[in-house]
Amino acid sequence: MQAGLGIDLGSSAIIASKPGAGIVFGEAAIAAVSSADGSLLALGNDAENLLVHNRNSGVKLYRPLKDSIIARDYTQKLISRCINRSLKNTDKTADGLRVLVSIPCNFSEVEESALCEVCVQAGATEAYLVYSPIAALVGSGMSLGSPSLSVNIGASHTDIMLISRGRIFYKSSIPTAGNDFDLAIANYINEKHNVKISMRTAEAIKTGIGTVWMGSDRKFLDIKGKDNLGVVRTVRISSDEMFVALEEPTSAILDALCKAISKIPTDCVNTVFEKGILLCGGGSTLDGLDKMISGVTGVKAVVLKNPMGVTSLGLSRMLERLPDRISHGTLNISREYIKNVTTGGR
Repeated sequence: MQAGLGIDLGSSAIIASKPGAGIVFGEAAIAAVSSADGSLLALGNDAENLLVHNRNSGVKLYRPLKDSIIARDYTQKLISRCINRSLKNTDKTADGLRVLVSIPCNFSEVEESALCEVCVQAGATEAYLVYSPIAALVGSGMSLGSPSLSVNIGASHTDIMLISRGRIFYKSSIPTAGNDFDLAIANYINEKHNVKISMRTAEAIKTGIGTVWMGSDRKFLDIKGKDNLGVVRTVRISSDEMFVALEEPTSAILDALCKAISKIPTDCVNTVFEKGILLCGGGSTLDGLDKMISGVTGVKAVVLKNPMGVTSLGLSRMLERLPDRISHGTLNISREYIKNVTTGGR
């Protein structure tokens, strides 16, 4: 029997699910590399922890999906680590390994082919690619035959897809997402309070008091940073300030969503509006973002259950639907939704 694994390879995290078992792996999608000689020091959470404890030791973080999938070595090692830690010995002795991997909506054919090859080199017998907004719909239990507007707000990009009846009507990917929220917060605090903070601190602020909805309760947070003279200072910031700080990146996402809404076919409008704009990804959890999207677009926005893991869960559920032997024309899920079948010849 062939083993299967659904891998959500994001720019900040790699999450894997097994059919029938749910999420079995989740780590940072990071490689720690020596600045001196380029040697690999650590992967995943180990890499993230290494940087935290060795800030001045010449350790550089490398995020394979964000920094280009074509740099295959680190990506292959990350996926191999994911496979080895996700599968039991009984799985590894199965008749091959089939993986489904999520991809952003703007992946080129070169990047798609490269990722499939990397998966095979990492231990997969067959590799398939699925757009992340589609996998999220399946993970949330929704039908791919019904009109849906699915939005995945990740760390480095926001993917938007409008589908219905086995067709992709519209897809878009913009380079604005969770990391841009962090950067906007850091820039605001530097300009407003003359204090420089790290991206890690900015992310903590976003999680703690970040909001884009003025109706939320006002919150405060004391943070430390360095002024222009290098002196450590403590400043108090408020959630009201976050509303101002986050205006630019959220506006970019709103503009992209408004464009997507304008592409909805007339006969699909009622269904899409009833379902709402379906949000997932870490960026979708920003306080008030769903309310802001609803207020600006006139379409309710719904954050899917388990927004961080729903894409990986969808991939494992799609694996359950695939036939044992796959050839052109035998997929029971539209070929427009599952791409680039490869066989490793293992």
